[in-house]
Formats: sequence, structure tokens, C-alpha cells
Amino acid sequence: MADEVKTVKLYGPGGSPFVCRVKIVLNMKGIKYENFEEDIFNLSADVLKYNPVHKKVPVLVHNGNPIAESLVIVEYIDDVWKGVPILPQDPYEKAVARFWAKFIDEKCNPAAFKVFSSNGDEQVVAEACEQLQILENELKVKGTKFFGGDNIGLVDIAADFIAYWLGTIEEATEIKFVTKDKFPKLAEWADHFINCEVVKEILPPREHLLAFFKKRYECKNVVFDGLNVECFHILWRVHSEPQYPANKKEYSNLRASEGHMSLYFIITAAEYTAVKSQSKFNTLLF
Repeated sequence: MADEVKTVKLYGPGGSPFVCRVKIVLNMKGIKYENFEEDIFNLSADVLKYNPVHKKVPVLVHNGNPIAESLVIVEYIDDVWKGVPILPQDPYEKAVARFWAKFIDEKCNPAAFKVFSSNGDEQVVAEACEQLQILENELKVKGTKFFGGDNIGLVDIAADFIAYWLGTIEEATEIKFVTKDKFPKLAEWADHFINCEVVKEILPPREHLLAFFKKRYECKNVVFDGLNVECFHILWRVHSEPQYPANKKEYSNLRASEGHMSLYFIITAAEYTAVKSQSKFNTLLF
């Protein structure tokens, strides 16, 4: 058991839904591991060494070999450690599960994030609901407790943000667009998912997330030494050095998946350079 802990290491902040994806699977498999809490604004030398391409978390290290990207890590764990299956064994069903996990990362999550960055713009809300309705319909068609059937699978784990973080951000921002009346199957699924013991043991305390997001979403039209930074809704960012265009624009189209759910605001590259070293600015970010 002690040797197993030494051979499995996980790097990442505990409040990240991407890191929690990995932790849930490790918990489901009963795998002991060494956890390294990361400061996303000052990533450790180990993370930069193990993930030199993207320079982000989570990173799993097994027997000295690093694996990056949460869903890639989830599949790796499922391949290496048997027992409780995460992906279906049937090749077609496995491909379908991968499709829906990718859909969540590329369509659902970015659409939800954009709702908050737009301050609840009606059209943006409609677009987000359109994507979530597709998930709602999939649950109706399957008629099962989870996307993975009667047990948690890849798609459920990929949707952990929707199940847990989304409602917390809605409460913090007072922008509510996912209701039980509108998405009854999603609401029922989320309740089952977050109350599963293997999931509940991993999720960060809701009151901590709520306090965090409330504090962050209070910042609008913040002034740093005369620079007005119009902050819409600052969500999750893991990239240590994001690259911004030189012209001023709203970053509502930033890729909002693995590791950066994202930082939305209006600011020029020059302004960002000028204020990013300010300690007050950093305290607004997670």
C-alpha cells in the first residue's frame, strides 16, 4: 500500500472540477495516491517539468510517467487499474461515451461560462440552454440513473462541473438559468451524482466555493492605479501566462475547457501587463 502511494501522484488545486474528475476516479478504483496542492498562479517546478506543453493541471504521475488532461488521465486510470469500470467495454458504447464527454467539454461548459461572462444576456442564456437541453434529452432517451447507466461512468464524471459547480456559481451571481422545471432529468441526475459516496467524499465544501465565487463576482469596474478594468465574471483560470490579443475586446470566445474555465473581461494586453503584478489584481482570481 505504501509503495502504491509513492508511485501515484496527483498535482492540482482541490477546488478544480477537472482535478476532481481525476480524484473521483481514483476514489472509485480505491487507488491510494500522494496529493500535491498547486497554486495555479505559481505552478510548481514538477508541474512545469511533467506538463511542459500546456503548463497546466491536473497532472497524474504514475511510476514516474506523467499524464496530463483530465479526461485522458481518467481513461489511463481505467486502463491500468481494473475493477470498477469507468468506460463501457463495448467498442461502440465506449466511442459514444467519449463523444458525450467531448460534447460537454467543447459545447456545454463553454456555453454555461459565457452566460456569466455576459451577465446573463438573454441570447447567451438561450444558447446555453440549447446545449443543456441536448444532455437533458439524452438522459430521457437512456432512462437510466446516470449517463453511464445504473453506475457512474465517463460522461457523468466529465459533467461534474454541471452537477456541482454550476449551481454554486448561479447562486453567487444571482444568474439562474438551470432550473428543475426546465431540466428535470439533469436535476435528478445531478442530485444522484453529487450524493454518491465516492463523489461526495471528493467534492470541495459548497460553502467554500460559494464564498469564493461571491467575493469574485462582486468585482466590477475595479480601478487599479487609474486603470479601469471592466470585470464581467471572473471564472476559473489555470494557465499561468495566458496570451491576449493586443486589441481591446471581450474575451467571451476564449476556449473554456481543460484548465481554464476562463478569465472573461475587457482589457488590453498593455493594461494586463501593467496590472497583473498588482497583488490586488491577483486576489480577484482563483
